[in-house]
Amino acid sequence: MRVLAAALFALVLAVLCPARLPAADDAEGLLLHARQAWKNRTEAPFVRYGVRTRYEDGGRIMDTWYDVSYRASDGALAVERIHLPGDETRLGGAALSIFGVVLFDTNPDAQVTQALREPAIEPAFTFGLMPRAYRSPIIVAPGEPTPAPLPGELREIGRVIAVNREYRVTLVGVDDLRYGAAYHLSLEPLRDPQLNRLRDVWVATRDFTMLQESVAGILDARPYDSARWTITYVPIGGRMYLQQIRTDDALRFGERRVLHFQLDFVDYRFPSAFPDRTFDRWL
Repeated sequence: MRVLAAALFALVLAVLCPARLPAADDAEGLLLHARQAWKNRTEAPFVRYGVRTRYEDGGRIMDTWYDVSYRASDGALAVERIHLPGDETRLGGAALSIFGVVLFDTNPDAQVTQALREPAIEPAFTFGLMPRAYRSPIIVAPGEPTPAPLPGELREIGRVIAVNREYRVTLVGVDDLRYGAAYHLSLEPLRDPQLNRLRDVWVATRDFTMLQESVAGILDARPYDSARWTITYVPIGGRMYLQQIRTDDALRFGERRVLHFQLDFVDYRFPSAFPDRTFDRWL
């Protein structure tokens, strides 16, 4: 009886005092609601996915594939490169240069993979919307079926705190994105632009979930940290996961200059567990 009375009281309270949603022109409120929407997320305990790095080098399209395993309880990641036929030719060779001038190259068709960073990026990384230490609660449901992506779908940089004092937020407008209408928020860092790297956020008008971001640098390493990146997310099983990270800026790896660098996150799977040894060399 007490439980029923409490439930009725909560219902009446919700009707009489509903939670205040931000006005359409309240940019600060929209950003904070986006953060709250992410806090309401529950994470799958284990995620496995593929990542393809792609870029253009001298008119050639170069692809490298990785298999990534993620454990939500401690944020452990294991990244394994997938070796494909022809890799020996793509990865071999050496170049000699003086003052930026290449004197000779034993394999001019070689890929710059030696200089690439492994894509050790969590599947639901927010690039600054959530604090570095934050982890979504884990949903424990043994035997839960793998959620399917919607039809047709193919580590912390920056931060935002509960009371925003790090960005000046402006509502640019409402844009139509692949997964619905979104408030487009422009963020100008008030301090530490190398730490506070969010520049634009697109928040779904229907539920404040994050659909897209623009950030000034990723991975805290050259040349990734000097480029402007666009991050898009894909809804899978009621959760948002990374879909693509791309830049239109040219990246320089030593003497090599590559274009249209992107990381595509594909083939999401949700196993019930991983063997402990999966993460041995990463911990």
